[in-house]
Amino acid sequence: MNFLNNFLEKYNHSLQRLSLALGIRGLGLVFSIVVTFLLIDILDARNLGIFYFIISLARMTSIIASLGIFAAIIPEFSKAPIEKKEAILSQSIIPCLLISLVFFLLINSIFFFFPDSINETFWYVPFFSVLVVTYLIQFNLYNYFNCKQKLGLTSFMLEGNGRNFFFLPLVLIVYFTIEPSNYDIKILVNLLIISSVFTVIVGLINYDFRGLKKNFSLKTYFSFHKTGIKFLPSVLVSSGAPSIYEIYINLFFGPVTLAVFGVANRVLAPLMIHNDLLVLNYAKASSFYSNNQFQLANDLHKRSVAFSFSIALLLMTLFYFIGLNLISEFINFNKLPNIKEVIFIFFISSLVQSVCNFSLHFLRNIGDYFSITLIEAISVIGTVTLMYIFSDFGIIGAAIAILSGRLFMQLSGFTYAKYFYKIPMVLDKP
Repeated sequence: MNFLNNFLEKYNHSLQRLSLALGIRGLGLVFSIVVTFLLIDILDARNLGIFYFIISLARMTSIIASLGIFAAIIPEFSKAPIEKKEAILSQSIIPCLLISLVFFLLINSIFFFFPDSINETFWYVPFFSVLVVTYLIQFNLYNYFNCKQKLGLTSFMLEGNGRNFFFLPLVLIVYFTIEPSNYDIKILVNLLIISSVFTVIVGLINYDFRGLKKNFSLKTYFSFHKTGIKFLPSVLVSSGAPSIYEIYINLFFGPVTLAVFGVANRVLAPLMIHNDLLVLNYAKASSFYSNNQFQLANDLHKRSVAFSFSIALLLMTLFYFIGLNLISEFINFNKLPNIKEVIFIFFISSLVQSVCNFSLHFLRNIGDYFSITLIEAISVIGTVTLMYIFSDFGIIGAAIAILSGRLFMQLSGFTYAKYFYKIPMVLDKP
């Protein structure tokens, strides 16, 4: 008992921050499940697939437009001297805001000159541009709060998580006030954009702008761009991989298959909650390695892998024997063909990911641009190729293609980090 009291007293502040982050993420996941139920009830499978396609396209566009800036924050912060770390963070938002403004003006200027017939078909473009901008800023804020070790805000800014806190109430209003015959995908897209804007506003309110004027320098500004450009190929194939897959799923297999995959990924998201906690160690691990504290980096890596795998195995076991039937009745899986088989296939990659994910992010955050880009590019190209080969096998063929690509990327990243950097498992200096 004394040991427990001493432990709680020593780590009370850290546990409070971790509990806040876990609580915010947990609520976000619960809200996501409820939103998924409402979307399935409101939309048919085809329109649900189109809804997910718009999200994927906006996310992919934002990653391309970002020029890799958001991925540069942790490496720039990690390698900076202690006295300059706050200066680095205080101006990390500037490149992102400028890119967002340029992109927003550019896409809407182009849309203004479209013929009316095209404007009617692509009605969502002006709103789409807002969604892209919110993604750009949110990616930046997520990494900023991660470096600041503001765990609650980091969890809130996780893609889609904070948005659910606003999206769910808005969807409920539509669900209970509009007749089913009047449901329209345009309404849901607009609600999604409003929710994304509110999420970014919360992040910007909590951003520390006080030192921006004092710390701003063109050298640091261009340093972010230089590092971001180096990261861009990796960001495109790693952060952009889910969107790339969904775009090609829609192309090769159609929107119904995309709806199945979108729901399956959202159902499985709570089982990967440990990844959202491991994210909080990424900046710390890269700092250890950058400061030649190899043993500390390795110890953190090993603890993270053990924690991640244990939690994933426990949650997946409970979900398979208890939660799957409950979720299938709640969400009405009958509208989505083969979804249980897809979830089971994704179980395999989720379990492997719990062991390998830390290694992939370690390679990215220490700046091994070439290796991580090569691993992820081969994975994406291989996955898309398999989708084409398995296109006649329907939903199951698409699931096997994605499983194969994920396994290659995860196992290759883990093996490469262990062999070339002796992390994890080996304590010798690399």
